[in-house]
Amino acid sequence: MASHAMVTSGAFIHNPTDKMTVLRFFFQMAPPIFIGLFGAMIEIAYRPKFEKGDSERGIQQLLSRALQCYLLYALCMVFSALTGDFSAGYALRCLLLMGVTPFVDILKFYAVVLVLAPLFITLSLKARHGLLMLVLASVVIHLSHPYLMRLPPLPQIFGDDYLSFPAGFLYGGAVGPGGPSVLHGLGFVFLGMFLGRMAPRLLGQDHGVRTRARLAMAGIVILTGLTTALMWNWREPFQTATAIADLSLRNDNHPLYFSLGGLTVTLVTWAALEIYDRLGFRLGRGLTFISSTSLFTFSFGNMFLLAAPQLKVGPFGSVIYASALLSLVLLLSWSFKRILSVGLADERARKRTLWARLYSVQSMIVRSLGRAASGPAHAYALVLSPRHPGPIERSLHR
Repeated sequence: MASHAMVTSGAFIHNPTDKMTVLRFFFQMAPPIFIGLFGAMIEIAYRPKFEKGDSERGIQQLLSRALQCYLLYALCMVFSALTGDFSAGYALRCLLLMGVTPFVDILKFYAVVLVLAPLFITLSLKARHGLLMLVLASVVIHLSHPYLMRLPPLPQIFGDDYLSFPAGFLYGGAVGPGGPSVLHGLGFVFLGMFLGRMAPRLLGQDHGVRTRARLAMAGIVILTGLTTALMWNWREPFQTATAIADLSLRNDNHPLYFSLGGLTVTLVTWAALEIYDRLGFRLGRGLTFISSTSLFTFSFGNMFLLAAPQLKVGPFGSVIYASALLSLVLLLSWSFKRILSVGLADERARKRTLWARLYSVQSMIVRSLGRAASGPAHAYALVLSPRHPGPIERSLHR
């Protein structure tokens, strides 16, 4: 969100310095972290339901979450059309996943991956070494980068290049606007699932288990670190850093971006588990509302940034303006969290306050999406775990 605020204020354009490039470089490590934590959430929050035989309930929750992401994305598209950022036609193309948008494309990425998540969880549970197979499959995808880049462009429709954006979103190829693509981004998701599996082992009391988990984490750090070092242009090292900072490597779905991102998310997750969870370090506890309001922030916070006026305030002023925008976004997210907390308390106390009504509306929307997902979830569960073993289940057992 800080990066989006800097884009909105023009701070990146007005300050084309090496220091700003370094800042942008670190900003670009944010997507690997939150996509990786998204994968960890799938492993920690949803996998236990599948293990306990309540897969249909887990699938329903995942599909409901996917609907939330897509509807918030759709709301952003409608907002952009109403404010004149997009034409109505382009907004419709975006709703059909055939466009690229500033700031909020991660919502449609989440929506797609949440729909696929039950399949990934089932494979990780039922196939032998399932999670390892998923991680290795993502490595193969990144090794195929030179071949994916040579894929021919898709044919035009009615004389226009309508298919390049959805192709870039799904698999990258010769076009990769707004990367990472779903296919490539799954590498962060699968790594996150592995980190989610390591988390309870790192926090457990068994010294041997904890040691083995730390060795596994160290192995990932060494592997991703060496891979990153081998691909870095050491003749002009800052040139590679610039290519990360300006999104060139990310939009190209380059393996270097993913090895560096994998290294970052592993180090950050490992450090957080050891320092905050194991040692009980408490710095930053007051900022945890950011994680619990992330969908709200990615939608309404980014809509606020898209609607913010473009001010001509110069290099220094643009940084101040970006800081003010970010502060307002954080205030917006904190207010939303506060409203829900007060509304929940008031509703339990049967107080008819404005906050209780707002909480009731939000809860009603979430419940409605859950009900809408129940039918598809039942069908999905039957496909993944048929009552009589079918070809899918038999192949998984083999």
